[in-house]
Amino acid sequence: DFLLRDGDVQGARTEFRKALELEPDRFPIHAQIMQLNLQLGDHESQVKEAARTIDLFPTSPEPYLYKGIAHSQLGQHEQAIESLVAGRDLVVDNPPLTAQFWSSLGEAYNRAKQFEKSDQAYDKALALQPDDPTTLNNYAYYLSVRGVQLEKAERMSKRSNELAPGQPSYQDTYAWVLFRLKRFDEARSWMEKAISASSRPDGELLEHYGDILYEQGEKALALEQWKQARERGGASEAIDRKIAEGRRVE
Repeated sequence: DFLLRDGDVQGARTEFRKALELEPDRFPIHAQIMQLNLQLGDHESQVKEAARTIDLFPTSPEPYLYKGIAHSQLGQHEQAIESLVAGRDLVVDNPPLTAQFWSSLGEAYNRAKQFEKSDQAYDKALALQPDDPTTLNNYAYYLSVRGVQLEKAERMSKRSNELAPGQPSYQDTYAWVLFRLKRFDEARSWMEKAISASSRPDGELLEHYGDILYEQGEKALALEQWKQARERGGASEAIDRKIAEGRRVE
């Protein structure tokens, strides 16, 4: 606990694991380790440790949630969906947790390209928690990427920015939705907010900014952003073509 308060997440996880060797039946320790795995982005450890927790506490829904999220991040879509559905069905009288399962299923189904099921899952999550900014943002972004239900995406993204102002990822989503709606001036304004709010903008954000600049006729500036996006990492698979051809491609 002291290490965690000092910000030493790795060290804290090591000590919690030692504590678990002494008292493996302490669910709060399992829960703390799974939370730290999520924080560290250690998805492979998460799958193993969440599975161990499920063996010990098969009727507790939370380990299934952590395991499902980890599988999804590792691209193991079928395992992710299986775990999330199993955990969702164990939740009793806890709407926020049920909503979290539906939201995570929305993510998993989207990654698996099962878009109809993804939309349905996100709708169910929002029916339970209509003002969850993360769900609103993620659902809006996935709709914008597909170029569908853009008016709905705009409403959701706008609301997420009202609920959690100053978040670069939410601002980026809103800019991209506006871009898809061909509201390029507004899109540029929001993208510049996102860049200003980021300590180090990632490749996806810079690529989006380049796309907006290109549609506004500023092709030289767009090319600069695309080159920076490639250097930073995280840009789309189309980034090399954009740079080579000097134009925006899907």
